[in-house]
Amino acid sequence: MADLGAVEPFSARLTPHGEKILECPLHPRLAHMVLTAKKHRLGGLAGALAAILSERDFLRDTPHSDIRERLVFLNREEQSSARIDRMAFQRVKTVFRQLTQESFSSVDAEQSGLLLALAYPDRIARSRQLNGCEYTLSNGSGAKLNSGDRMMTHDFLCAPQVEGSGKLPTIYLAAPLSLQEIEQQLSYLVKEGIELEWNSASKMLSAAREKRIGSIVLSKKNIPASSDAIP
Repeated sequence: MADLGAVEPFSARLTPHGEKILECPLHPRLAHMVLTAKKHRLGGLAGALAAILSERDFLRDTPHSDIRERLVFLNREEQSSARIDRMAFQRVKTVFRQLTQESFSSVDAEQSGLLLALAYPDRIARSRQLNGCEYTLSNGSGAKLNSGDRMMTHDFLCAPQVEGSGKLPTIYLAAPLSLQEIEQQLSYLVKEGIELEWNSASKMLSAAREKRIGSIVLSKKNIPASSDAIP
């Protein structure tokens, strides 16, 4: 709750935002996302994302985790696709309209990753290699996309639905993020520090300035080990 701005620092007392979260009929993470999104005129998109995440995935047998594919169906009047689990989809639509009467556009949908990161900052993910299926999450764990998932073309994701056991659970729902979005609009999550490493072979100390979100390194720049920036 503290990460959502719902309680006062070093206290269990609710903030005004925390009181609004408790009044919302959603998980606190999703309630925080919806309330924050309304301030940016993205209440329709946030309501749709919250509805999708509150119910079972209504797309059948798809290898693609892109949550924006699910958003497309909520903006259609007719649903004739055999890919849809109609009962699950109807529940999502019902929750969506219970949460908001606002709509959202395809342009709005491109901000899905940013909104999801408000609710799941610990599930911001970065690819371990270019166009690879394995990702490191900001909470320190790892996860993988299904083979053939188009989302593996994205360096950064927010992955609110990660399931499975073993070394690498599977990402089932995600949305893309960009480094620019992270640095400009999620800057409060970014920590900057100096990383020191001793090279036993060369017997020299190396230093680098790093920007991180949790376990994810966003950028790394080598600096002289004698730099005044090193405490």
